[in-house]
Amino acid sequence: MAGSVEIAALWLATASKERIAGAVAASIHDGVDAAAKAEIVVVSTHLPRIRMASVMQRIVEGRTEDQPIVVVCHAGGEATARDLVRLGATHVIAEGNEATIKRLKPDAGPGVAPVDENGIARKMREPDIEPLLTGYTFEIQQNAHDGRSMSRADPLTGLATGAAFSLRFGDLTQGESLPRIAFIRLVQAKVLLANLEAQTLSLFRRRLVLQFQQVLINDNVELFQLEELEYAFIAPHMSHARATELCRQLVTSAAGFTPLGNEPVRLAIGHAGPEVANEPRTLRELAERAAYSSGPNGGVVSGDELALSEANSTEIDAMLALVDHVDQASHHGQEHHSRVVDIVMAIGRELGIDGIELIRLRLAARLHDVGQMMCDDADKGIPPAELSDEALERYQKHPTIGADYLALSTSEDVVAAIRHHHERWDGTGFPDGLEGDEIPFSARIVALADFVEERIRRGATVEEICTAVEESSGTLHDPSVVWAAITTARSGSLPTLQAV
Repeated sequence: MAGSVEIAALWLATASKERIAGAVAASIHDGVDAAAKAEIVVVSTHLPRIRMASVMQRIVEGRTEDQPIVVVCHAGGEATARDLVRLGATHVIAEGNEATIKRLKPDAGPGVAPVDENGIARKMREPDIEPLLTGYTFEIQQNAHDGRSMSRADPLTGLATGAAFSLRFGDLTQGESLPRIAFIRLVQAKVLLANLEAQTLSLFRRRLVLQFQQVLINDNVELFQLEELEYAFIAPHMSHARATELCRQLVTSAAGFTPLGNEPVRLAIGHAGPEVANEPRTLRELAERAAYSSGPNGGVVSGDELALSEANSTEIDAMLALVDHVDQASHHGQEHHSRVVDIVMAIGRELGIDGIELIRLRLAARLHDVGQMMCDDADKGIPPAELSDEALERYQKHPTIGADYLALSTSEDVVAAIRHHHERWDGTGFPDGLEGDEIPFSARIVALADFVEERIRRGATVEEICTAVEESSGTLHDPSVVWAAITTARSGSLPTLQAV
């Protein structure tokens, strides 16, 4: 392919390779041997952990200085992604966000979209240009669903149980392709269970299931009972379009029941199939999340509508795993990054920052030391002023390394805040020796919050903190940010944190 990017793919699923091919003109070669000649190396966290060190050693030893090594992290692979970074990977993205690889080679041009089961080219989803921000916002706002308990046999409906669903799903996922699954819940389940008499509830449940079976009778669909008013189905071979149509028919059929009076029964249905997931765990999680994402009025949500959100959540989870590892060994003590976030938020609000810009600032604070993953754990426990020359040199690279990790996954503002949070107002900081207004504004806020957190951790009083901050004005820190921090502290808005 003329002008295409040479990519080495290691343990990358077919669907992931198709997403790359649909977004960037690429010649993709499998295997470790292809890594030496490739412009980009892409490694999946499906890489067996027992082979991780030897594989990464071969890749890193043969790597050119500007050759990216991109980790594609699947759900549940965050710890593997962390370890691959420790072994030399340069970027982390999530399975489902592979289109962001185009940002490494922007002149490569678009590739050829893969085709669906009918041979028709799939419409490729535009990549989220800030998946870390999207995932972080989701983490802030959303309480993850904790899964569901398996029910015992349900003699009333005659349906197989939730345990049988898991066994059947497990059997089908041993084949070459994953089945389609759907989770069905009644939005008013709690109200129905609380207000219907036992006999009325039993009659309603039997009739509802009969109605479901009537809708599904002409398709190869297996229906299961999970809880009293929660169901699931498995279709070994069913297209996305047909599943959506059937689910809508189920919603319509349920609306004909009014056990509470004039209010129709509302269903929330989530379904997912092999076009959005490469492994059983991800497929099931997408379908379950979809069933809980339709809102109070119910409806049908397909897994592909949530696949990108799932990828974004995986991406931020992978980055947080890196930060947590840094925190475990850091001389700052555990929860350092979370404490800096609290301080950044207080100062940011005092400066009038809000909305999406405040979330970007919060994300930068949460991840500001992620590049310290490449420092030795023994060095992380030593304050920078006490590091040896070589260890200090490694430490001073962490802002650049951290910014590189995030370059594919978030905005330039977040990347800049992380790269420059150790610059000083007088130009004596690192990595670039920026001075005054050359330093990105968000980086100035993170830098001062880091400074304040250190003093709070040492047990300083409010006045002692204000004195130290005021003395740093015009040398270490931006005077305008200093003013905001002092105002915040003296007003009592600065988070009260315990020394650790």
